[in-house]
Formats: sequence, structure tokens, C-alpha cells
Amino acid sequence: MKLLIIIADNDNIVQSQLVIVSKMSSSTVQRWIEWLENKGLIEVIEAKTNVGSKKKIIRVTEKGRKIVDEIKTCLRRYYLLLKLVYTIH
Repeated sequence: MKLLIIIADNDNIVQSQLVIVSKMSSSTVQRWIEWLENKGLIEVIEAKTNVGSKKKIIRVTEKGRKIVDEIKTCLRRYYLLLKLVYTIH
């Protein structure tokens, strides 16, 4: 779900930027994009650039946003629990 969170935090990110930010290979990112899109968590929009080439713009759907919010809530709770455990010892 790392990729989903990155996409949510970088609205309208293009695939080439996603490869750089995620530090994953282009083929791995492509497979994840297809999987996330098939699950309805992201949408991919093809847009033309100023020079006439195409780029894929990737956005999180409402369904994807809800999942990201749940993941972030769980991570915050986990972090607080870890903090509590380590302050007790």
C-alpha cells in the first residue's frame, strides 16, 4: 500500500515521478498501478503534454482515499502505542 499512500499524498502524480518517489522499478510500479486501478482505488488519466506526447496522471479515488485514511489512522495508533511502550520501560 506504499504506492497508494504516495499517490494520495501527491495528487495528480505522473508515472515517471511515481517511479522516482517510490524507488521501485518502472515495471513494478506499472503492475501496482494496474492492480490498484482494477480495485477502484486509483484512476489513470492520459493527458497530452505541450510537445504532443502522452503522460499518465494518477489520482486516488474516493474509495482509495478512505483506505489511505484508515491506514494512516492505524499507523498513528501504532506509533503512539510504541511510544507508550518505550516510555514505560
